[in-house]
Amino acid sequence: MQYVAVFLQMTISLALGLSATVRQTPTIQLPQDRTAAVITMDYRGGYGLSRKNDRPALTILADGTVQIIDSSGVVPAINGTLSSEELQDLLRFAINEHHFFEFDEAEAQRELANEEDKTGFFSILDEATTIIRIRTAERDHTAKFYALGEYAKAYPRAKLLTDLFSVEGRLLLQLNETEAGGREAVAAALNLANEYLKTAYPKIPALEQKDFLYVSEYTADRRTLVFVRPAARPKQPETAECPLKQMIMPEPELSVEVEYVKGIEPNIRVSNPPQ
Repeated sequence: MQYVAVFLQMTISLALGLSATVRQTPTIQLPQDRTAAVITMDYRGGYGLSRKNDRPALTILADGTVQIIDSSGVVPAINGTLSSEELQDLLRFAINEHHFFEFDEAEAQRELANEEDKTGFFSILDEATTIIRIRTAERDHTAKFYALGEYAKAYPRAKLLTDLFSVEGRLLLQLNETEAGGREAVAAALNLANEYLKTAYPKIPALEQKDFLYVSEYTADRRTLVFVRPAARPKQPETAECPLKQMIMPEPELSVEVEYVKGIEPNIRVSNPPQ
């Protein structure tokens, strides 16, 4: 089960921790019903397997329960748990830092149109609409946008889109960490990857927790944790056209996969190592 493409890597470093200032902000009050869904995220439309389950891809309840659903029905549901503070961190990231409750789809479309007038536009086909809902004791808001990642990456000055894209990235990280078996499982895979790199590619710096991107090839007996980071390359001058060019012709990235198959030793693969 895979809900994220490599383009979401740009958001992951934002999702690994919050500043002390943010942690000191007041507690966000949750619904009294501990089984109420506080955060949901889903994708509608787009190319892919036919949908057999109408529940959101990600649901986080007020008691910290995390539920992951494969809409195609290929993979069984996966459950995890967040502490009270971890859930507060997610909510503060979305609401306080990235102004989730202020997102307005019509205004975001106008903002996007203004950016397209400045730098040009492109067509996107068969992409999904991102739908995120956050419910607290005081507010209930749903934000949705078609091809959110593609547009946010192509037009980084579109603030409403990039804020919502950051929220999506944080939630995708939570989804993939849960799918991997939690942060401890990610750390164990990271250790295996770095031990392998020391021998096979000693010139490659050690990977970090923030380089974890997603879980691919997920079944009951198999899963692959994917770590991605930009390959070593000279920094090119930024222009208004750069985001579009990077989407059409992305530069190769170093990736390391740690594959677990029931009954055998983990297998590690490296793609696009620096020359």
